[in-house]
Amino acid sequence: MTEYIEIGYTCGVVGIKGQLRTKLDVFDIQEYKKQKELFLAKRGSKELVPYRVLAIEIRTDSEMVILLEGIDSRDKATDMVGYTLYLHESKLPKLKGNKFYYFEVIGFTIQDENLGTLGTIANIYDMPAQDIIAMNYQNKEVLIPITDAFILQPDRENRILHTRLPEGLLEVYLQD
Repeated sequence: MTEYIEIGYTCGVVGIKGQLRTKLDVFDIQEYKKQKELFLAKRGSKELVPYRVLAIEIRTDSEMVILLEGIDSRDKATDMVGYTLYLHESKLPKLKGNKFYYFEVIGFTIQDENLGTLGTIANIYDMPAQDIIAMNYQNKEVLIPITDAFILQPDRENRILHTRLPEGLLEVYLQD
């Protein structure tokens, strides 16, 4: 499943024709309105099932209603509430500026504007209050909040993530 990226989930039913209300966790929902295929999985399952998309209606900046081939009644749609939505990574919109997909920066080097080359991104934790980069630095795990104040720009070509870390952040992790 490493090539398939979770983009949201089904959260309700609309009408009687099988439309599913979905919540998406994406930068710009408008970039997803022309998707021709989505993959769905039951909550907790790793088995992805491809569905051809017949119609998409954008409702808000995080919600859309979709109609999938084979889901043609309210009952069938009701059975699919709570499913996770996936998209093949090749179908994700290209990001610009300081935006990046979490999966793409794993293994990038952290290059701080004041401290220089620091370490490698080992993981990204999706936390309720704040998403966090886990970096290996001097054999310690250093956690960096993902915020515009600290994360400047990804350099995809050279696999570098440029940062501006707050003073004292590294020292907190180096103390015994």
